[in-house]
Amino acid sequence: MGVNIAIFLSCGAFWGFSFTLMRIVMLGGGHPLAVAFWHAATASVLVWGVLWLSGWLPRIDARFIRFAATLGFLGGACPSILLFWAAQNIGAGVISVCMATVPLMQIGLSAALGIERFSARRLFGLILGLVAVWLIADPSGGAAPWFWVVVAALGGFSYACEDSFIAMKRPHDLNSAQILAGMMLFYMIYTAPALLFVDPAVLSLTAPGRVEAAFLAMVPGSLLAYGAFVNLISRAGPVFASQVAYVVTVAGVVCGAIILGESYNVVFWFALGLIVVGLALGLPGGWRPRVAPDATPGGT
Repeated sequence: MGVNIAIFLSCGAFWGFSFTLMRIVMLGGGHPLAVAFWHAATASVLVWGVLWLSGWLPRIDARFIRFAATLGFLGGACPSILLFWAAQNIGAGVISVCMATVPLMQIGLSAALGIERFSARRLFGLILGLVAVWLIADPSGGAAPWFWVVVAALGGFSYACEDSFIAMKRPHDLNSAQILAGMMLFYMIYTAPALLFVDPAVLSLTAPGRVEAAFLAMVPGSLLAYGAFVNLISRAGPVFASQVAYVVTVAGVVCGAIILGESYNVVFWFALGLIVVGLALGLPGGWRPRVAPDATPGGT
């Protein structure tokens, strides 16, 4: 129980903090496509290097390639580009609130795909989440420009699609590090052609500063958050793991306020309250993790 809670809190904290780092990097002026590529390339080198040194390299076959290629789009290239793009224009706290709707979107997708049963309570929770996003993006008095809120929400929807795909198609002989390695490899492959059309410069090698420090912290931070989340699913089950959205939201809002000096209006706080209520209604069960972890070959 204690280990699961520690993983739960650290995963949410890293994930929420990563949106502040993302905002700092994008305010440095880099193109979202270039930032996405270098993020993927750096992360790929790190995770594949760890697997090689530890002797955990995955077996590269057609099944691995199909799984990793899909994951690289749904969980890598698509949401990352959208979120880097949004981070140029809206604050870390707003992005964090948009990401808090991911579990609610995933509930809707799971019901549509037959992975989980739907209910009136979950439907109401999903509606509250959508209303919260609408309030934040409302042109007449929302907390952020509506277009960029929609862009961030679409990034969240891509993550929800990724979660459903993992639930249906995850090979049980792959551990979380191997899954992460495959995703990052194809994330890099998908974004590499963009360097032919945009300025590839993201960091200053001659005069490193805040942007460079944020990027160097963002890469391992995002790897740790994603790896911890997949590990938590295996140890405590998807219901318990999905509640990490609470921690992500709080960490993102607090870090944005303290580090970036972001301030939020009444509409934002009301929308955040709706998100919390929506999550409480939409996520089944409670704070008790599954008693016994999955016996997943390959470990996590």
